[in-house]
Amino acid sequence: MADPVPTPPAQAKPAPKPADMATAHYAGFWIRLVAMLIDGVILGIVGNLLTGGAVTTVQDGVVSMNYSGWQTLIPIVYTIGFWIWLSATPGKYVLGLKIVEENGNKLNVKDAIIRYLGYILSGIAIGIGFFWIGFDKKKQGWHDKIAKTYVIHRK
Repeated sequence: MADPVPTPPAQAKPAPKPADMATAHYAGFWIRLVAMLIDGVILGIVGNLLTGGAVTTVQDGVVSMNYSGWQTLIPIVYTIGFWIWLSATPGKYVLGLKIVEENGNKLNVKDAIIRYLGYILSGIAIGIGFFWIGFDKKKQGWHDKIAKTYVIHRK
C-alpha cells in the first residue's frame, strides 16, 4: 500500500506590510475629530445596550446617577481592541485612516495601552493634547508623541 500523498504544511498568514512613512499623508485635526464623534455615537449606543443606560434620579434638587464600571471598561476595550485589530477605531476606519507606529507597523498591545494612557493625558489638560494635532507638522497629538504613533490616510 502506497503512502498517502503528503499535504504541504499550512502556510502562515503573511505579516501586514508596513506603511511607507516617507510618503504617508498625515491625518489632521478635523478628520480625526469627526472620527472621534463617530466612535462616540457607537460607544453611546453600545453602552446603552449593554448597561441599560445610567439610571438618574432627582430627589430634593439633588441629581444622582447609577454609575457602573462597565461604562469605563467598554470604551477602553473598544478603543485598544480596534487599534490592535484594525489599526483604527471604526470611526477612523470609515474615514480611511489608520494608526501606525513610527516604523509604519501596526500597533502592538503595549504601544496601544501607552497610547490610550496618553489619550487621558491629552484630555486632562483641557484637551490641549488633542488640539496639538492641528499645529504639529506631522499631525501628532500628545498621545501620538508619547506612544510614537501617527494617524495616516490608508492608501
